[in-house]
Amino acid sequence: MKDNRERSYDFYIQRFRDAKIEAEDFLLPLDERTFRRKPSSKVWCIGECFSHLVEAGTQYYKNASKGIEAAKKPGAGSENPMHLRFHMQWFVNYLEPPVTIKSISPGSFKPVEYAKVDKDEILNNFLDLQDKYITQLEIAETNNLDLSSIKVPNPIISFIKMTAAECIAVTEAHQRRHLEQARRIKQQLDETS
Repeated sequence: MKDNRERSYDFYIQRFRDAKIEAEDFLLPLDERTFRRKPSSKVWCIGECFSHLVEAGTQYYKNASKGIEAAKKPGAGSENPMHLRFHMQWFVNYLEPPVTIKSISPGSFKPVEYAKVDKDEILNNFLDLQDKYITQLEIAETNNLDLSSIKVPNPIISFIKMTAAECIAVTEAHQRRHLEQARRIKQQLDETS
């Protein structure tokens, strides 16, 4: 999916529900050793991928949530409440799997060190985060909010503004990117076992 400018509340609600199912299906069968094992010293382990998603997703959620709370009074709505501006659509496309260009995570999005990640804790935090996004979207839909008009700080560069819709779209694409990465790591581990 390389063009999600015209996505709806329901589209994103379903994507976050799907992420919960995918995470449980993928992580529950893994033992702690596999969850923490790195295929090489230069690659994250599966646990670090999910820890990173929780760290980044939480920061985007907090910013979007503050904007949505401030605008919670019922609005006039929009035919396209999840519209992304051109430059943010480009960024979401960049995050989309399959990954063609690797990037370095900002310091505030760094995962918990692999030796310290706990599978059950990370999974619970990830699932809880998905529920928060789902609830946030349901509130926005109930109140007919135009999330593309609610400006919030960018969690990486606070003086650059994003919209609540962009925070949600970035998080959703980012999650799929790293779920794919975690699957590749698992495949590498299986091949070297």
